[in-house]
Amino acid sequence: MIRVIIVDDQKVITQGLKMLLESEPDIQIVGTGSNGVEAIQLAADLRPDVLLIDQNMPVMMGIEAVRKINSQFSDIAILLLSGSDQDDCITEALQAGAKGYLLKTTSSEDLASSIRAVHRGYSQMGPGLLEKLLAKVSPPNGVPANVPPLQSPVKTKLFQILDIPSKFDQDKITSFLQSVTDAQVATELINQLEKLLQRNPHHVSALYLAGQMTDRFQQKPKQSMNYFRLAFQNSQEQEFPLQVNLHICSAAWAVSSDEAFQWLDTIFKEWPQDKSYQSFFDGIAQVFGPSTEPYRLLKAAWEIQHLNYLCEQTNALKSNLSQLLNSLTVLA
Repeated sequence: MIRVIIVDDQKVITQGLKMLLESEPDIQIVGTGSNGVEAIQLAADLRPDVLLIDQNMPVMMGIEAVRKINSQFSDIAILLLSGSDQDDCITEALQAGAKGYLLKTTSSEDLASSIRAVHRGYSQMGPGLLEKLLAKVSPPNGVPANVPPLQSPVKTKLFQILDIPSKFDQDKITSFLQSVTDAQVATELINQLEKLLQRNPHHVSALYLAGQMTDRFQQKPKQSMNYFRLAFQNSQEQEFPLQVNLHICSAAWAVSSDEAFQWLDTIFKEWPQDKSYQSFFDGIAQVFGPSTEPYRLLKAAWEIQHLNYLCEQTNALKSNLSQLLNSLTVLA
């Protein structure tokens, strides 16, 4: 749970943000304030993970409070909200120690994503603000300065996918993977994923993405399979839906079909007796396709298993009939 403090001199804004953010499952509002002095005291008393603070406030302005809080509590990630997109305000906020600068027009969804991003240690800028700053930066020879972006759109998409470790959104993951076409960008994203996995080695979506991009852009099958292997193990341990396990198996199939089939066989053998096998094969058909080798092999295995069961039932019935006939013979 991300513990957040909101500081804004306009009570209606504070209450509105509080209501919107508390609807997020992983965000908890632990305090609110109305000026910079209160922000400093709240930070000292409550030690939140993230401080969301307005710039223009009475008693003490937001940037001054950011500077003081950052000097005392550097572990608190600070997001500054402002109605101004002036270059000097943005630069001053970042120099004071803010991890992000957002405009007050930011949507609640983007605000929640930004809170999660700075909580994980990343910087966050509102749309267009970074470009505005970089447009001002150019060396004497006229070549654009090589200033690394604080937050690129592809990274924003990645953070949104990884926001909730217990969630695996295959549609968003597929769309994200299709959007990554540059090897250099992919390498940077893999590095970000590895840093995340150092903190949370059980993050299924992160493991799956790392496996996909390592295989696609770095051609390291052993490392890629290791990511997929861990993704599959954690998916089962955390009881993710069948479809998640199947998508992991499908991705791993392209690297090592033998091991991927072993995983599919494990799912098949552990399938609950009280569940219909039809739902299992519907899932296989949807992820792999009904004419693919995994589907045909598992279907054949099920048919053999079903025939063995019928044989056992038939033998048991024959035995019961034999006993019944013997009983009737004695009575006659």
